[in-house]
Amino acid sequence: KKYMEILDRAFNEQDPKVNASFLYRLLKYHEMYKRSEQGFIEGLKFHSAMARDIRRNIEKKDKTGKVINQELINALRPLHEVGAGFDSRLMSNLKLPVFWTLYKNRGGGR
Repeated sequence: KKYMEILDRAFNEQDPKVNASFLYRLLKYHEMYKRSEQGFIEGLKFHSAMARDIRRNIEKKDKTGKVINQELINALRPLHEVGAGFDSRLMSNLKLPVFWTLYKNRGGGR
């Protein structure tokens, strides 16, 4: 539930970086992860693809280069971080918070 609230809050910001397109990409990364669990090694590309996606499309910086949405970046990190910081339980169940956010906000035009 906590992760659902994080995504929903980010989706409904004044100038949101988390939009429906990003949420659907999260579902794609989730599917890549599930494939890697089934032994398809190419599915592990989700780590780098998601990290790049977040860096390019979600991270907001001010004029000095300081990240201004660090809380959101920190909340997304356990989904793509390699090693001990990776949250496999969250990644395995990512469909729940993503679909909840999409359905709660459908018709919003984003």
